[in-house]
Amino acid sequence: MLAFYSRSLVLLLTIAGFGVVAVGQGLSPDGHVTRENGKATISVDYVRPLEAITNTLAKEYGLLITFEEVPIVYSGDRVDVTESQASRGRYVNPRGGQLTLTLETTPDGKALKSPADSVGQIVDLYNQSGYPGRYKLLVAESYLQIVPVARAIARGVMEPVQSPLDATVTIKANGRSPHSVLRELVRLVSEQSGFEIRLGRSPFLTGDQKVVQKDFSREPARAVLRALAEASNKPRIWYLLFDIRSGVYYLGII
Repeated sequence: MLAFYSRSLVLLLTIAGFGVVAVGQGLSPDGHVTRENGKATISVDYVRPLEAITNTLAKEYGLLITFEEVPIVYSGDRVDVTESQASRGRYVNPRGGQLTLTLETTPDGKALKSPADSVGQIVDLYNQSGYPGRYKLLVAESYLQIVPVARAIARGVMEPVQSPLDATVTIKANGRSPHSVLRELVRLVSEQSGFEIRLGRSPFLTGDQKVVQKDFSREPARAVLRALAEASNKPRIWYLLFDIRSGVYYLGII
């Protein structure tokens, strides 16, 4: 069964920072939702449409939905939005844009009729849109996880790709804090994937979470993240976003 956010917690999504931002163009990751006659039409206009969609679904319907971005290297998949002031530096966004889809809801419009099917429809629509990367939906425990499966290489040809979080890890918890385990997870995933991963926003910096007692033996990185979320006693989601300019991933958990 899928779990859901409380309304108060999802408001944190509006102030979450992950280390990767969309620069310029007046864009916002907040989508627009119109409800009518047992249907909801969701529209986003953002450089990362799937991030915006997941953000919107989490806020509007409390879904535990995560997003892991493809590493973007093809010039046709990015847009230079460098501002004219030299002091601002150079910024590059993914080539995103609009995405609109109508989904079935419960009669009162407060919940999606089938969350997993709805997110699957969104992923299919994105894959047909021509925006960067191709994705699939994984359903694990109470989580809906959007993960990459292909990207365009430098000459524009599609090739299979895996998310860094496909890595399997072994971590001895030994009663350590969630933040300590998370730091080791990021290190191990970086080593296995070949991508530098930096930790962005994390709820585990304070000392009020339960210590982690469970050891992890060759378990998927996502399973570790779900276990750490449980240790915080609150529903949590993560975003793994790729910074085109630096070639670095940022992992944010909220």
